[in-house]
Amino acid sequence: MRDATKKAATTDEKIDALKPGRSIELTRVRNTRVIAERTGDGKRLRIVREYLEGHELAGERVLGYDIVLDQVW
Repeated sequence: MRDATKKAATTDEKIDALKPGRSIELTRVRNTRVIAERTGDGKRLRIVREYLEGHELAGERVLGYDIVLDQVW
């Protein structure tokens, strides 16, 4: 049986391995899925919830943040 810590590490590994310009599905429940997508320059990562009607995209919502990678503060 997997614990929550192991599952989170697996999701982190998937996101860390995401190549620029690509996206991956993190989870899907019925007609809603959550994806992570990295911009073409690789500097931004968005977590997006998509709502599907059949196989068509009905709407999407960025889940509260846009992650900027390699940012100097």
